[in-house]
Amino acid sequence: MSLAARASFPRPRSFACRRGKRKGAGELPGARWPRSQSAFWLLLAIAAALQEKRRRGEATGGVSPFGFDFVNGRKVPRVDEQEILQDIKQLRADGKSWQAVAAALTQTGRRTRTGGTFSRQGVHQIARKAGLN
Repeated sequence: MSLAARASFPRPRSFACRRGKRKGAGELPGARWPRSQSAFWLLLAIAAALQEKRRRGEATGGVSPFGFDFVNGRKVPRVDEQEILQDIKQLRADGKSWQAVAAALTQTGRRTRTGGTFSRQGVHQIARKAGLN
């Protein structure tokens, strides 16, 4: 079901600006929709396009998720970060706490993408976003 179909109010068939009325209250001369409603439908269209790009695994802006990189707009796995994700998964399966997982990664010389050491919160966030929780 598209986002437009789930909208809270129906899209009117015609909402032409009436001539002779004071411009304001969101109406523009010759506009099909009032300004606020046009913005709403534009936002719905953008959200639907971004949702479709995510479904296809394409980049939608921002930083790539941990364990992946964007190459030519496509999400591809990063081998070094995939190994870290597997380590996190294994350590959590062994019953380690988030603090113990962060300490184990730091002791083995693993570093974050920016070169820092892992923290409890950072490891937990990485695992949550990767679906390892």
